Amino acid sequence: MKASNIKQRYNIAQKDFFHYIIITLIAVTLFSIQPATASSASKINITPSVGFQYKLLSFEQDYPTGLGTAFPNKLSGGIEAQLPVLSLGLTLSMRSKYFLSFFVDDTINEANEDSSVPFTNTTNSNTETETSVQRRDYNFALGYQAASDLALFVGYMRGKTELTPDAQNLNLAQRQSDAGFGQYTQTYREDGFFFGINYRLINNNLGSLSTRVAYALLDGEYTDNYFSQSFRFEGDTKGSSIAIRWTGPLTDKMSYDLNLGYQEFELKGRDISGAFRNNSVITTEEITTLSAGLLWHF
Repeated sequence: MKASNIKQRYNIAQKDFFHYIIITLIAVTLFSIQPATASSASKINITPSVGFQYKLLSFEQDYPTGLGTAFPNKLSGGIEAQLPVLSLGLTLSMRSKYFLSFFVDDTINEANEDSSVPFTNTTNSNTETETSVQRRDYNFALGYQAASDLALFVGYMRGKTELTPDAQNLNLAQRQSDAGFGQYTQTYREDGFFFGINYRLINNNLGSLSTRVAYALLDGEYTDNYFSQSFRFEGDTKGSSIAIRWTGPLTDKMSYDLNLGYQEFELKGRDISGAFRNNSVITTEEITTLSAGLLWHF
């Protein structure tokens, strides 16, 4: 058996083992929650939230060995975009010990920025092409309040970044448009499980200050929709995040929060389409988020 096949099987087994551990933790936590009685049901709290975010996305892509015979040399490029985002969330908590949360973040207006990401521009040139950027994230988490100031959580996330370049300078977008196949788009996805801790640093009448750290092992994918030969790279994505959050009361039933966070995702992918078997891609996304929101407590 080839060494590369052994390594691939090892990576798959390692990732599956991690997934089984997370699923087991979720199952154990769920089964540890007793069926709600009349007294315990009254201790279930429901907290919907809405927030507005400013995301700074820094995106870099690198083909270390080029791509096929047409591009034998290293290809690299990037884009930075400022994204306004709407965030909607719902959190359920029981007996001040367990919580279940779901959040979706979606770009309100796409950003248009100059891009040197390979194949958004005219490849093998120093040109940049105006490109629209969109980002969407889903986040589901199950947590346990281990101590008065410490919470542990596991969850599942899915994120997607889309780059849609203008059709110009004989780039792939122009070739696709001229051939009558519509807009050319590159899509980057990551999904999988994560785990982390939340620690409360300050808690008083004015509010509370907490910090959150998480790590994720995800499945990553890069695809495009080019009409004659589309890209499809898949591989492991490692992700990490850190955030600091301030939450304060407005009324008995309403509070506000301010959040500053940083996320990083790195995809190391290999071609699975069969067209570029000897080539790989490395994609890095860094996202800095500043947000403000309102929460309602029921």
